[in-house]
Parts: sequence; C-alpha cells; structure tokens
Amino acid sequence: MEVDVQLLRLSVSWPPRDFHRMEQARKAGFPAPDYVGLYAVEDNRVVSTVRVVRLPFTFPDLRTETVSVIQSVITRRDCRGRGLARELINRVNTREREAGSKFSLLWTEHSLQAHQLYEHMGYRDVYTVDLAQRAPSRRAAASPNYAFRRVKDDDVAKVEQLHKTATQGRIGFTPRNRGFLNSILKLGLDESHPLHLILKEGVPVGYLALEEAPSWVKVSEVVMEGGPTNTTSLIADLERISVRRWLSIWNTFVRDSMPVLKSHRYVHGTGDRVLMSLPLESSLLLDQESLLGVTDPRFTCQALDYF
Repeated sequence: MEVDVQLLRLSVSWPPRDFHRMEQARKAGFPAPDYVGLYAVEDNRVVSTVRVVRLPFTFPDLRTETVSVIQSVITRRDCRGRGLARELINRVNTREREAGSKFSLLWTEHSLQAHQLYEHMGYRDVYTVDLAQRAPSRRAAASPNYAFRRVKDDDVAKVEQLHKTATQGRIGFTPRNRGFLNSILKLGLDESHPLHLILKEGVPVGYLALEEAPSWVKVSEVVMEGGPTNTTSLIADLERISVRRWLSIWNTFVRDSMPVLKSHRYVHGTGDRVLMSLPLESSLLLDQESLLGVTDPRFTCQALDYF
C-alpha cells in the first residue's frame, strides 16, 4: 500500500518519502519511534495518515524531556469529514502518553482548515514564528565580512557542534538528536532549508539556512559563534547578496537581533505558521506558554525545528 501513501503526499504537494529511505534515516538518527506513524486502511487502500517524531525539549528550569510531535496528517479528499485524522492523532497520543511523553506538539497554519480541527481536539496556539523583512536595496556593501558555502556531508559534525554551542543555556528545541542533521540529509529534507556555512577567512564560524529566488532571499535559521556580537556584520553581508531583492529573516535570529534589525529599517511581523500544543497529562492544561517557555527570551526555534 505504499503507493497509496505516496499519492496522499502528492495530493497535498508534498514529495514522496518512501519507507526504505525513512528507515535508513531513522537508523542514522532521525527521531521517529519504531512505529513511525499510523494509517487508516479501508477496502485495502490507505485513506488517512499521521506520523510522529520524538524530540528532546529543554524546559525553563533547564530540565530536558522528550516531547511527541505530530506530522504528515493527510486524509483522502473523498474521505474527509469522517473524523479519520482525529482518530489517528488520538491513537498516536495514547501511544505517546504510555511511552512517557507529556506534550504533543504540531505545526500548522492559521489559514488552514486543519487548524480548527486541532483546536477542537484541545490543541492551543503557543508560538508564532517571528519574521523581519526589508525592501530591496540598490547598493551592496563595499566589502564582504563573511563568505557563504553550501553545507556538504563532511560539514555535518561542524554544523551540529555550532548549534550545540550556540544553544547552550537556551530552552525549547535543544539539544538536537545526535545524527539528526545527517538523517535529514539522507532523507533529502534539507532542500526546503538549504544550509550554508558562514566562513571567516575560510574558517567556519556559523551556518544559516538560505533560500534564493530571482526576486527574494529568505534566511530561516542563523547560528553564529559569538552570538549577537556579530549580528551587524552578518546582516550587512545578507543585504549584499540580496541586493535588488526582498530579504526576509525568520525565527530566533529575529527575536535575538531586533535592535539591529530595526536600525536597518526592517519591518517586524509574525508569520502564518503556528506551533500548537496539547498536554498529555491533565495537570498541565493551564498556562502552556509558561510551561514550555515559548515567551522566554531564551527560547530557540529554527527552520530545522519545523516538523
């Protein structure tokens, strides 16, 4: 029935992700549980799917626990309205509660009908992505401070170390699973967020997720040695490579660098993408934002933390 599953993914404009490659990625460090997901089958065809990942999450008291995250929720168009996705998610959450997880998290968008489904199930919006945008500039910086190079397989360990160092003492989606980055490279998931090393005189000092098109440049993950002290120089170089194109910057870097971004005439806003949370223990139902620390300035959430 794998063809049914891949057709469902194509029906919502997601590329196929075959089971063999998923198993390879899981062995390499992709944090899926052994059952990976649940599928509703009717008349020998797959009609609805839900997958789950388990991620480490650091809470405000610096305690790290595993949280469960829901992904790949799809139902055949001719089978919608029957509660299939709701039933699958409930069954996944039962399994995850029994496995010891206290929170079920998922990403969606306010504009999607699925957002209402999740609300009816008890999920609540807890975090909306920060973004900053600047109109095209017609003049580039006189000289670059940094160079950018696409991440290769040999760079994975360095990128993982940069992220680990930069997120020490922070809360949220940290630390990342060992092997996580290598696993998504094997899955081909990095194409959505192409990673580039940030080089200073040929030496890696950070990395970023950089997407480019003829009229825009998007930066959705930035990790730098030295943190905010290098922000001004990095922003100048991003403006240099995006000259005559719209430049948008997303996620934690925006929150951390707000004074510098405002001085460079960036407009701050929030995206349509939202993180939703459902506690799997009734004692955790109140004040989920505080429990998860999403309003704490130490909170970190980057492009590779979308699931």
